[in-house]
Amino acid sequence: MNEPRYSDGTLIEKGDAVLRSGVVPARIIDAFEGDPASVWLEDAERPGRTFANADLWDLTLVERNTLDFGRAGVAWLGRQAESGDAQAQAALGWLYETGVAVAADDALAVAWYARAAQGGDPAGQFNYALRCEKGRGVPVDLPQAARWYLASAEQGFGPAMMNLSNMYRDGRGVGQDVQQAIRWLRAFEAANAA
Repeated sequence: MNEPRYSDGTLIEKGDAVLRSGVVPARIIDAFEGDPASVWLEDAERPGRTFANADLWDLTLVERNTLDFGRAGVAWLGRQAESGDAQAQAALGWLYETGVAVAADDALAVAWYARAAQGGDPAGQFNYALRCEKGRGVPVDLPQAARWYLASAEQGFGPAMMNLSNMYRDGRGVGQDVQQAIRWLRAFEAANAA
């Protein structure tokens, strides 16, 4: 049998700090040979909460046998974000917004969301639009919020579809357009039904 390995060929070891698809921090607590290889993961943010994940292609090694997942994960995300990875930029924005693994910093959250939005990440576009709509860390700018909700919604991001529908319904940041409001509401419903 093959030993369990990451997609880059690196051998999987217990204790590895990893990111799952969607940039969810986890730690390998056991690895099993097989085809495909499988692992048991522990939620790094809520130790003791475990779950299985057999899809190793969705795992990215952050650091071997680290005792400080937060620092390792933030350092890894920082390198990815600085290199232009829009998903990592959106993830860093969320970390700075929520204060997970870093000190909460609204200005850095907005800056990373803006970079992620410009880089085409739908979650980054949504979060930056939300900041523009609510005036959190930036002045209220409803046309800018609508622009970024649209960019995110066009990529199938459900919450952006709903917020864009509401903006068209109310004529906030865009001209009031009931047909567009209905269009985006239906798109949201279809996306959630799938």
